[in-house]
Amino acid sequence: MLINLILWKTDTLLVEIIMEVKRSIILPYTECIVEARGKTRRICIDSYFIRKVVPINVSLLVYPCKVIANYVTENRESEDIVLDVNESCEGIVSYIIDVYRDLKSDSLKMFKRMYWYNVSNLIVPVRFSPLMRGKLDRYEKIVGELTASAMLLDRVLGKEVLRGNYNVVNNGVRTVRLTVFMVEDKIVFSNGILGKIYTKLYENDELFRKEVLRLLNQAKPP
Repeated sequence: MLINLILWKTDTLLVEIIMEVKRSIILPYTECIVEARGKTRRICIDSYFIRKVVPINVSLLVYPCKVIANYVTENRESEDIVLDVNESCEGIVSYIIDVYRDLKSDSLKMFKRMYWYNVSNLIVPVRFSPLMRGKLDRYEKIVGELTASAMLLDRVLGKEVLRGNYNVVNNGVRTVRLTVFMVEDKIVFSNGILGKIYTKLYENDELFRKEVLRLLNQAKPP
């Protein structure tokens, strides 16, 4: 059974998709064994989409391997969209560390702006205009998101790794199946908590959404 055309406008480009009620995407999660100060962590990273999301969302694609274990599959079907990756753990972890440092830097810059607005208001009290209040509210929201993303990476990888003091070894690739289907004209990813995370990425991350639409458009008809 086919679903009607979904039209998605990205800038001036109108994307047309014809897809089945559901379609499976096979994702490569690269397993990296990371060692720092005698402590070893097994980290699984979505090595296909890791560079196809905005930096603040990179933390949503990095997990302890025990979390990913529930979604691993070796089965393949002819209509599956199978994604491959050739990048090593060294390159992926290095990229994540760069993202982490940028998140911390951007968060600090935003926090300083908020701080000086508040200090200025204490010295010369003024009534913030709706425009200024809206700007401050956006700063607070962005700082919160940047901080939360950095904290997630800190929790999974650890401070020593994020400081660059680590050794890393490739331990193969685990393949994860996510099913894509339609609910009320919206694309949704199934499969537990992981599916919910990818659904949110699709809703909120333009880079991710463009890549998913491209993959669905190019997929062979089932």
